[in-house]
Parts: sequence; C-alpha cells; structure tokens
Amino acid sequence: MSWKEKYRSVQRGIQTHVSGDGNEGQKGSSKEIRQALIGPCCLMLCILTVLYGSFFTVDQGVRAVVLRVGEVKYVAEPGFHFKIPFIDSVIKMSVRTQKETITLQVYSKDIQAAEAGISLNFSLSPAFVASIYGKYGESYLERIIIPQLMAQPKDVFGKYNAVDIVQNREELTAKMFVSLSKVFNGTGIDIKSVQIENIDFSNSYEKSVEERMRAEVEVQKVLQNEKRTAIEANMKRIRAKGDADAKIVAAEADAKAIQLRGEAEARAIEAKSAAMAKNPAYVHLLQAERWNGSLPTTMLPNNALPIIGEVGSPLRAAKESQAAMPRPHEEEGGLRHKRGVKQ
Repeated sequence: MSWKEKYRSVQRGIQTHVSGDGNEGQKGSSKEIRQALIGPCCLMLCILTVLYGSFFTVDQGVRAVVLRVGEVKYVAEPGFHFKIPFIDSVIKMSVRTQKETITLQVYSKDIQAAEAGISLNFSLSPAFVASIYGKYGESYLERIIIPQLMAQPKDVFGKYNAVDIVQNREELTAKMFVSLSKVFNGTGIDIKSVQIENIDFSNSYEKSVEERMRAEVEVQKVLQNEKRTAIEANMKRIRAKGDADAKIVAAEADAKAIQLRGEAEARAIEAKSAAMAKNPAYVHLLQAERWNGSLPTTMLPNNALPIIGEVGSPLRAAKESQAAMPRPHEEEGGLRHKRGVKQ
C-alpha cells in the first residue's frame, strides 16, 4: 500500500468517525490511524536524531576530542562544529585549572608518622589534550595525577625531621612543587601550585614538640637578657669613660687657665720690676698712693719720716727742690753784685 492510499484511508476513517458509523467502524479506523502515524513519526524521529547528532558545541576552557570509530581524528576548539552522526563521538576535556586534594600518611626522617593534607592545582595543556587522552583516556586523574601526588610528597617528607617539617613548611612546599613539576614535565599536565593544607602528628609527639619549643623560647629569653645586660654594662662603661674624659678635659682646661694666669701675672710682675728698675721714684709713688696719711707716733732720733723724709721720696725731692730755688731778694742782690763787678 502506497502512502497515498494510506492517506486516503486515514481520511475515510476520520470521516467515518465523525459521521458516527457504529463501534466496529470506529475501532477499525482508529487502528488504521495509529498504523498510519507510526511511519511518519519514526521518520521524523530519525531525521531529528541525525540532525542533532551532526553538530556539537565546545565551551570556553574546554577542548573536545573527536573520535571516529574509536580513533582520535582531531581536537576541537571552543565554538560550533559538525560531525558524522553515529560514526563520530566527542569526548570533552577541561583545560581550566583544576584542584585535587588528598590525605595521606607520611613518615619523617626520624620515623614520626603524620597525616598530611595536600592539594594540587593543575591544568591540561591544550596542545597535549589528544596525547593525554591517547595515553590515559578520561581517567588521567586516577591513572597518573593522584599516584604521583601520593608518591612525591612521601619522598620529600622522608628527607626532613619532624621538627624541621613543622618549622620549614614553606621550604617543604617548594620542594614538593619542584618534584611534581619534574615528574609531569613534558606530559602536558601543567603544575600550578602545591599546598600543604594540614600536618597532623600524634598527640604525644605534638606535646613533646610543644615542650621543646617552650624550652627553646626560655633559652632565647635567657640569651636575650644576657645580651641586654651586656649592652647595659657597655653603655655604663661608655658613660663612665665619657664622664672621665670630660673631667680630664675640664682639668686640663683649668690647668691651662691657671698656667695662662700665672704667665700673665709673671709678665705683669716682670713689667713692674722693669718699670721700678728704670724709675726708682715709681716705688715711692706706689707707697704714696697706698699711704693713709698717718705718721708713726714713735720715732728714733735722726730717722727720716716715712714717705716724707725718705731719700728719693717725691715729697722730700719736692722739698729739696723748693729749698734749692733762689729767693727774690737774693736774686736782686746777686744781680747788683754782678753789675758792680762788671763796672
């Protein structure tokens, strides 16, 4: 029966159903309708399936590995792409930064057990997506990343004592990063960072470490106090030396001043002595300047009066000079005598 005949049969069935030709007619027409609709619906479904399976989209930060009958054909970039329905399959792999955290038991160099929480940030290189899928499939995390993330930290932890692990956490993290980077070098898995989330030793060991750290703190305090005491003593010595130097400088200055004053006084005395030697009356002048005008109440016979009668005194010299001067009437007599003689 062709599709045209089926179409006409469907129309007749619909008309018979509408006109109400008995129950038998209705049953027969409904069956024919269902049979007639199955084929077109299946065809439409197949067409939609083919159309939907002929394209795909890739989000940003994702790469799509296109497989054709199980073989890797190419890696699709972000955007809209076509594929062969039922033949090509698409595996999407993220190239964004991913984080994986694990908890594992590690042992230090001095055989101290601890539980360490370690997280790894990594990403897949877009250029290596096909290679990674070819080697590890979609389970690259379980097949290569987690095993190495469990193995490398154990090796690094085993090179440090427990105390050093606690005190040098940053150094430990840096060495784990270097170790994991070397392991994944060239695989297309880029290691972004490694973090030690937590290190949990046994309670007894943590208590012993706490006591040891407390003892070290006490030792540091004692050493610091000793240094402070030494610094204070040195400062006292410096101050004492400064005071002593200041006193020495002051004493030297006083001695120099005394010396200068002595030299000045000696020069003054020398000048006075020279002046007295050149002018003996200068001594009598000084005596006269310092004399209070009082004469002695008792004197020996033939002794000169002090200040007045002493030889060389200014007063006696003045008196002698006055006595030696001629008087007026003596001068006139002398003139007359000289005139008589001439005559």
